[in-house]
Amino acid sequence: MSSLAFPLLLFGQSFLTALVVTTTRKSSLWRQALFPVLLALSYQAFHALNYLNNDMLNSCLAGLIFGNALHCLHVLCVLQIDVLDVEREMKRQGKTRKHYIDCLYWMFMTMLSARGINSTYQIKYVPDSPFNTIPSKSRFLIRQLAIILFQYCAIDLVTSQPPPKEEVLRIFAPGKERLFFRPAGLPVTTEDLIFRVLVSLMAWLIMGRMVLDIAYRVLSVVFVGLGVTEPQEWPPMFGSIRDAYTLRGYWG
Repeated sequence: MSSLAFPLLLFGQSFLTALVVTTTRKSSLWRQALFPVLLALSYQAFHALNYLNNDMLNSCLAGLIFGNALHCLHVLCVLQIDVLDVEREMKRQGKTRKHYIDCLYWMFMTMLSARGINSTYQIKYVPDSPFNTIPSKSRFLIRQLAIILFQYCAIDLVTSQPPPKEEVLRIFAPGKERLFFRPAGLPVTTEDLIFRVLVSLMAWLIMGRMVLDIAYRVLSVVFVGLGVTEPQEWPPMFGSIRDAYTLRGYWG
């Protein structure tokens, strides 16, 4: 399985969900029947990550895989959107349905946003745009590319200077991988706690955030650059880092 399989399987989840949404009733058993298919696609996409030689990136993308599967199930079985809902949303946005493919396309594009941007299903607390007005396409793209470059360089700088291997092996020696339920004779030391707090803050609060943000901005550059979407359809993925002391503040 090539590394190209990952995005194809991820988009495959969203496309199949969009197809079932626009062709079945809210109570259709086909919606529940899609559940094992979504899990199978998640499983295959997870194994495709073996081709990415970066543990931190793989961990973030693994969460994206199964998170997208949950998003698909939420649309199918909780929100229970059907083709009538799609047509109503399209009309609200000033779009008309000429053929069935219009509904399928709209639903597929909506599935790519777990936050339901610009729809009545948009989640609360989406971060405000950094622009005072709707930006031009060129201004939006230049800003996104500049931030992508900065974050990539920051990640490259940190990951190119890993801690000494001996130090890592000492902290995560056999039996010390976990803080709890350790074998007898391996107490949790202050050093263990400090090291893990620092690793969590650097790897997940900062680096993990950058990895996810880069992926989001790259997609925004592709779709806005191709004219598929507009800049206002891509609000920031995260809220201010100063508000990241809660989960809601972390995500905006």
